[in-house]
Formats: sequence, structure tokens, C-alpha cells
Amino acid sequence: MKCFYHQTLDAIGTCKCCAKGLCANCAADIDDWGLACREKHEAAVRKLNSLIQRNIKAQTLAGPSRRWTTLFYFLLGGIFMSVAIAPYRHHDIGFASFFVGTGIVFIGYGVVIRHLSGKLLTSKEGIGK
Repeated sequence: MKCFYHQTLDAIGTCKCCAKGLCANCAADIDDWGLACREKHEAAVRKLNSLIQRNIKAQTLAGPSRRWTTLFYFLLGGIFMSVAIAPYRHHDIGFASFFVGTGIVFIGYGVVIRHLSGKLLTSKEGIGK
């Protein structure tokens, strides 16, 4: 890949803002978190890096709340399924099926949230600083 501004020079990387190839003369290294077009996109890349850092911090702080959310959906699913016992005893299968189905949906959603939160927590490894 060649530099966008100097087509005769090889690019050392791409701008994090516009994705254009940059040579050593055109590239500005922004806080070791990416390259920017010198004197053009440095502020935009700094803002982007700041946003990334805030998101990493938010993911770290959100971990415990994901666990409580999962527990809430499991508990809610269990409540719906236990409520289904009364209509089932009175031979109201349709009403009981509704509660069992709703309970299964809540428990399934809890499983999905648990699985996705596990992926988010493990994907934070190797993010850098």
C-alpha cells in the first residue's frame, strides 16, 4: 500500500479516521492507540480513542449488573413456571401452557444473557492499556 498523499512512498499504516494509507511523514501516532493524518484528523482520532477508553471502562463496571440481570430472568422464569401449577391442577391446560411457555422464554433469555456476558468478559482480555 502506498501513502495517499505521497504515492511514491510506502504506507506504514492507515488513518484511524479516514482509513487512508499514511507514510512516516504523514502519520501522527496518537497516544500509541492509532495513527491519524498529521494536522488533519488528530483531534478526531483522540476523540475516538477517548470513546473507546470510556467503553472499556463501562464494560468493566457493567459486569456485576449482568450477573444480577441473569439471576432476575432465571427467578422470573421459575415464578412463571410455578404459577402454572394451579391452572394445571384445574385442568386449564391452555392457561398453564401460557405460564410454562413464558417461564421457558424468561429462562432461555437468562441463558442467552449469561452466555453473551461471558463472551464480553473474556473478550476484554488483550485490549491493551
